[in-house]
Amino acid sequence: MNDEAQQVVVAVSRLLQVQVIDSGRTLAMRLEAADGRELAVLVPRLVADDLRTHLVDTLDSAAHLSNS
Repeated sequence: MNDEAQQVVVAVSRLLQVQVIDSGRTLAMRLEAADGRELAVLVPRLVADDLRTHLVDTLDSAAHLSNS
């Protein structure tokens, strides 16, 4: 990310829906923000696979820390 790129941070309170679109190449995720607004995120399948791996690893690590 370069210095001119803007970051968007949204607190999410709920996952509303996940759909496979674009002949299976993209996931469309609808989320509810903490302030009640709805947002959508389009995630390419390869990025979704990478995200799943990182989520599982991170959640597993967090579970081991909380059980220690």
